[in-house]
Amino acid sequence: MDFGVRENRGSQNLAMGVNETYPGGMVPEHTHDKEEEVMFFMAGRGKFVSEGTKEIPLEPGVCIYNPPGKPHKIINTGDEILRFVWIYSPQLPSHRK
Repeated sequence: MDFGVRENRGSQNLAMGVNETYPGGMVPEHTHDKEEEVMFFMAGRGKFVSEGTKEIPLEPGVCIYNPPGKPHKIINTGDEILRFVWIYSPQLPSHRK
């Protein structure tokens, strides 16, 4: 579930929001062709899987940078909501209104 604000609010190159992934859930594997992404994890536990094989454990305080073109997914392996802030630059087309 994504609670990100979908309005530009004046930014030309950034978009930011909050994601909540429930226990047993995931953000399916995907790739951003042009966008850099930073994720800061605030609650829960999980794993970040990059390029199908590289795994990084997730817990509060972990910050992940994902460069353009790198496939990745996020899996909630814990028993509570995995909550994180995401930031894209440039914005995804869906963030430009």
